[in-house]
Amino acid sequence: MPKVNAAIPILVDDSSIMIGCGYSVGSTLLRFSHAGDNWNVTSEWASKKLKMKFNAPVRKGNFAYGLDEGILTCVDLRSGNSEWKRGRYGYGQLLLCGDVLIVQAESGEVAFVSATPEKFEELHRFPALNGKSWNHPVVWNGRLFVRNGEEAACFDLRTQ
Repeated sequence: MPKVNAAIPILVDDSSIMIGCGYSVGSTLLRFSHAGDNWNVTSEWASKKLKMKFNAPVRKGNFAYGLDEGILTCVDLRSGNSEWKRGRYGYGQLLLCGDVLIVQAESGEVAFVSATPEKFEELHRFPALNGKSWNHPVVWNGRLFVRNGEEAACFDLRTQ
């Protein structure tokens, strides 16, 4: 079984990170401590609720959002428990903008999802690109930029 940790870890606080792996491995919260020259690393929890291959998760408060084998999942960072798992986006990428997750789906679609642990709520979804996209979306100056290996697009998110 491969043990690849290609997803970017989430810094939870000054002494802990969450790391994740796909291939049926899952995620864990690691806590670091030291006394003098001695360092200690302990696993606070381990869970198969968030199995990420190369898709970077995002954090909002005590919750992590990520694509668990292509399905958007909200995990409580304190326990590793899943709050919800809904929405099929393939191996896309996420960006947190305030209270909204911008999901660049593998299919080229973009979805806006409410970043709340209470329930999954897809606010809007639209076709943005043709073909597979594994690239991260970017928001700059009120504009959303998306791309894949063949094309790029810009969408104005500013309200008039």
